[in-house]
Amino acid sequence: MSKAKRTKPESALAGHPAGWSKINKLYSQEWRPGAHSKHFPCSAATLNRFAHRFRLAKQIGSVQLHGYQRSTSAAYAATLKLFLAYSAFEMLMKVAKIPRNSIDSAYTAFRMEDRANKAAKRIGKADPGGKFLRAVKGLAGITEQNRKIIDQFISGRSKKLPHTIACVRHGFVHGELAATPAGVKPAAQKATVTAMTDFLFNIMDTELARRADAELDTLQRKGSRI
Repeated sequence: MSKAKRTKPESALAGHPAGWSKINKLYSQEWRPGAHSKHFPCSAATLNRFAHRFRLAKQIGSVQLHGYQRSTSAAYAATLKLFLAYSAFEMLMKVAKIPRNSIDSAYTAFRMEDRANKAAKRIGKADPGGKFLRAVKGLAGITEQNRKIIDQFISGRSKKLPHTIACVRHGFVHGELAATPAGVKPAAQKATVTAMTDFLFNIMDTELARRADAELDTLQRKGSRI
């Protein structure tokens, strides 16, 4: 009698997105993502890369910078974590077959609105007046269209937070955004980008788990014993 295949123990999943144990359960039954799957129409390599990048972003802690004040190092570490979290978010878009530049499609598909509204309030408390986002808006590499997006977010006319996060990520990756830009306190920057990062993790956790549950349900309705 053959032994039943086992999924990885929870202890081996530290830092992985919520629901990853369910993905391992699917994998243990020879399931693979692909065009046949409504919920995971990607390759196994893409799905696994998402999990690896998510875990890297989740598990990164402080960054040691010699010669920097502790508050500045903390702001840099928080901004680096946001960058990694956003790159994981982009990988989740690949998992869902949403083009990288179609943030509006992801906003709808991942059901972000309510959580974006809550995160926007948290960001407003972290940086009253939006000094940090105004500094991002003033970066040379930010397009006029993205400046309007940031303005709308600061004024409360738009709560589409992922678009604003993409601007922060762009400024940081291309070297224009430093920790503590002029007039911004390190603590305010850290609190702002941490709120953004937590929002992304929440979206990714929820969406991965939702898709895994739906995939399991689909297979069970087809007669699988998973």
